[in-house]
Amino acid sequence: MGLMEKVFSRAARELVPLSVHFDLTYRCHQRCVHCYLPEAWRRGRGPGPELSTEQVKSILYQLAGAGTFFLTFSGGEVFLRSDLFELLEFARRLNFSISLFTSGTVGIDQKKIRLLGDLGIGAIAVSLYSHNPSTHDMITRNPGSWNKVSQLIKNCLDNKILTIINTVILKQNYKDLLALKNFCQKNKLEIRFDCDLAPRWDGVRHLEGLALDQEEKDEISVFIRDVLCQQERFDDAMEDFSEPVSCKTGMDKCYISPRGEVRPCIDIHRVCGRLTTDTNFQGLWSNSIELNQIRRFLASNNNLDKPLCRMLSANKIDYNSVFSDIN
Repeated sequence: MGLMEKVFSRAARELVPLSVHFDLTYRCHQRCVHCYLPEAWRRGRGPGPELSTEQVKSILYQLAGAGTFFLTFSGGEVFLRSDLFELLEFARRLNFSISLFTSGTVGIDQKKIRLLGDLGIGAIAVSLYSHNPSTHDMITRNPGSWNKVSQLIKNCLDNKILTIINTVILKQNYKDLLALKNFCQKNKLEIRFDCDLAPRWDGVRHLEGLALDQEEKDEISVFIRDVLCQQERFDDAMEDFSEPVSCKTGMDKCYISPRGEVRPCIDIHRVCGRLTTDTNFQGLWSNSIELNQIRRFLASNNNLDKPLCRMLSANKIDYNSVFSDIN
């Protein structure tokens, strides 16, 4: 067991929220064909007002007090938050290790990249769906997005910021994987793959012809395993192609929405409480009925061969068996 695995294992045992994914906005200027966010949310119409700058700072202060160290800021498009750099500076003063998830196509000039480097941002994860510009732009439905992402990647590398490529594999881009792998290896970029199309949060079906079928997944599975095994770091990019891992969602990690809603993880749509001026994170984390139900379920089902969120989305586990009225 490696050092970080030991750290996370102890955090799970002691119920320390070591890692938090915090979406600061659902707004996004792109219209990616596979996006799970409802169109109205991406356009800024719902599902409610975003947390203010001071509200986010209050939550960050509480997270630091609860033991959180790894903090991911995401969206939507996180750079659409006009107060992002103020929040990053505040979070760094609290000694969080920060990662940013971004489309890489808005509000990030060289000056801001240098500032991110000066702040000591841990990593920037950028969405890149193909080394072919036309394929990438077709998926994002944002002409010129490939050029902007490529420039961002270059600027990050020039400023020695760890840059990670996030790629959702669809029918439209899975034959481009070899070229994308070669591009990442040439530039010493880590790459993360996701072969599963996340269901839309509003229940609307995705367009037909996006998701890989099982034969296509089988075709690329060995290739993806080989790519991931060549990388220096191992993380949740290995979920689909590694030995079974123990899911600790709600035990050492959680998700916070732009409205302050707390969920076990971004892919489990069970609100466990909302952080307001009258709600303390530590109290919610310790006493939430839903979080404690998840913890009891995981404690009695510690041999899951996939993370809980994937088992739920694939209907291999029923929601009622997790969120039952356990006293």
